[in-house]
Amino acid sequence: MPHELLRVLWQVNRQCNMQCGFCYTQSSPIAHKGLPVFEALKIAEQINHSSIQYLSFIGGEPLLYEGLNQLMATLRPDIKVYLETNGSLIPQKWNDYYAERLEHVSIGFEGPAFINELERKHTSKVARAIKFLHAENVKVKTSIIATKQNCKHIIQAIEFIDELDVSYIQVNGYSQVEGTDNSKYSMSKDERQFFFDKINSLIDKKTHLKNKISFSVWYDNNYFESIEDQLDSPRSCFCGYFRATIDSDGSIFPCTHLSNPLVNRLFCDSFEIPNLIQNDIESAFYESALFRYFREAIALEPRDCK
Repeated sequence: MPHELLRVLWQVNRQCNMQCGFCYTQSSPIAHKGLPVFEALKIAEQINHSSIQYLSFIGGEPLLYEGLNQLMATLRPDIKVYLETNGSLIPQKWNDYYAERLEHVSIGFEGPAFINELERKHTSKVARAIKFLHAENVKVKTSIIATKQNCKHIIQAIEFIDELDVSYIQVNGYSQVEGTDNSKYSMSKDERQFFFDKINSLIDKKTHLKNKISFSVWYDNNYFESIEDQLDSPRSCFCGYFRATIDSDGSIFPCTHLSNPLVNRLFCDSFEIPNLIQNDIESAFYESALFRYFREAIALEPRDCK
């Protein structure tokens, strides 16, 4: 399959004002603050001279990164730019320029307080942030992390968020986190089946949700058997083919989850990880052993991703 680097997730920091137990990046208030701005701007210039058409700023909490405004302003005007945030720092850290530059803002949010407060907190602040972004004419997408804790309440979560008139609701599978009691978050096979059955029943009742709900990190048999045919979701994530992730230290990976320290150690120890302080982004994507291996052995069989 032909490959071309079109989409990048840029994890500008791991620092976050929250510390959610299910966070695969292991973000926290004392985590890595990101590259010096002058180094990050060099990477932005590399991006400008590449084939990249879509870029998402992620974290950590990207609104805490001191150079975020400069990075957005430096990027080619034709690159579509997105922001992923926990929402609790909007409008305090909001810049008027963001409203005209961003295609949409994605907010991590599990809905009503009795669900959201299990991990993310700041439920009322996030609801206010969504209303603020609507007033700024910014499209809002929400991102739910589905876990053992909240899977039985997925209907209440989706209905609550749908009432806030967001453009999309993304439902993400939980990725294992180093040093965490993953049994607290990982669903059993039966729980996953219950979860997907609930979503299917909701979509049957509220058909507008079919085009509003999307899924990520569900590469297992439960997902493909329960959801794929109904929602026409692709079997491949195409990471390494069209997508890459830049980590907060400048390292670049085919898949966002390879920046998880646990996954990194298990998978990447056999490879030299390209870093954009020393490597060009195009050569890293097209020529590095890590990206080549991922394209040849992993990306087209995502149902085997763990």
